[in-house]
Amino acid sequence: MTDIVLQNRKGERNKWSGILLRGVEGWEMTPESSKVMIGGGVIAVFTREDRQLVVELAHKDEGKDGYQTIDNCVVRYNGADTLRHDPSNPEYHWLQEICANVHAMDPSERDSWESYLKWASRQPKRAFIQRDDKRVTHGQELLIRLLEPCQAKCSFCSCRDAQPDMVSSAEDIEERLVEGVEAGYRRVVFTGGEPTLVKTLPSLLRRAKELGYEKIGLQTNGIKIAHKPYAQELVESGLNYVLQSFHSHRAEVHESIYEIEGCFDQCVQSVRNLMDLGVNVGLNYVATARNATGHVDFIHFVEHTFARPKPLQYFFRGPFPNVTFSAMAPQGWGEQNTQDLAKLTDVAQSIRDSLDYAQARGIQVRIPGLCGFPPCFLPDHLQYFDEIRESEALELDSRVHVQQCDECAFRPRCSGYWKGYFDTHGTEEFIPARVQDGHALPTHGRPSHRDPGWWMFHVRGWKNAMSIQRKNA
Repeated sequence: MTDIVLQNRKGERNKWSGILLRGVEGWEMTPESSKVMIGGGVIAVFTREDRQLVVELAHKDEGKDGYQTIDNCVVRYNGADTLRHDPSNPEYHWLQEICANVHAMDPSERDSWESYLKWASRQPKRAFIQRDDKRVTHGQELLIRLLEPCQAKCSFCSCRDAQPDMVSSAEDIEERLVEGVEAGYRRVVFTGGEPTLVKTLPSLLRRAKELGYEKIGLQTNGIKIAHKPYAQELVESGLNYVLQSFHSHRAEVHESIYEIEGCFDQCVQSVRNLMDLGVNVGLNYVATARNATGHVDFIHFVEHTFARPKPLQYFFRGPFPNVTFSAMAPQGWGEQNTQDLAKLTDVAQSIRDSLDYAQARGIQVRIPGLCGFPPCFLPDHLQYFDEIRESEALELDSRVHVQQCDECAFRPRCSGYWKGYFDTHGTEEFIPARVQDGHALPTHGRPSHRDPGWWMFHVRGWKNAMSIQRKNA
């Protein structure tokens, strides 16, 4: 067998899709939709009502062990371990039929199938489009991961060898954007690696705007956006939201995490440029052993460094950047740098001390789901946790619940925590929030502009921002 370079990508994909999905109409509980995509292997996605199965077929030389190995094809799937043993599940039959179709390939097809599979396994991995009513890790945003390289070398970066959705070619990006619109997405976020290293980023933002995306965002380290003309170009192309990494109010700590000398001033200027241009800005502070107790000082820094200018022009944008308090995860590079894993008890205490101050100053704070930490560490501050407002918990193989979780009132909506954290720090810190102690899941969602409390919070922030501007005048 020899490796191949495909010229007719679409035609080849259609050919093998037909073979892999042969007899799909006759399957028990036929899926409402079935789709085959390429990236990190051949990816088949089946959907029926509230059920979804993702099957990955990869060449054994390029992939890990899986559910079955058929000749040189490793079959893996995204689903519960019990799926393979439960014929009452439609997913069980979909999985078995895929395997059967690989087994049943004509001998004359096997060499070309193996060549195609090896080629597909070497293509950049990519995420599949999920329907709006499906629980996904990035909510209702279409996430497009553009490029793996990044100037920063953060020891906890989860984008290193851990993301299944990298795209690189213009064809793939265009396909993702169009598929997203067709699937009902109206928000798109470009991330990486570092998306500002992609020279065509302004044109991608313009294309998203042309297709009708209303929220067009960027996740970035902020370094290139310190150049005001470049920031202006991105905004004029359609950019209206940025989540920028910002890991300390102290230059030496932030720069030690990025491993870039002098980058602190660039990151400060980036935020100021974006605030001046009317962009909604979020700052993502990831807690590690180096900055585990700096949250109060960071809020003070945000308050006195990033008050938005032009208060009347951008009144509805918010007076300050909002802040996301995340925790290092033992994923990607974090899996290799567990010495930087801060103890959650230290992180939670530092965040607890900062929340009342942020509330009083009109600075919005959130704690994300998978990137945050369990709500049982701050059971009296549930309003800040994204995960606790979901209808159900996300299940991942790399996250587990410990014995104490069975007694916790938050268990139905909590995804547990990383296995790698327990391997490093154990489970003694985890104390369940029991119903008998007065803890319960909230029944309301995130405050909106229709909530009078939201308006009071917003006005309080602007009042404080203008006070700071008068002092600096």
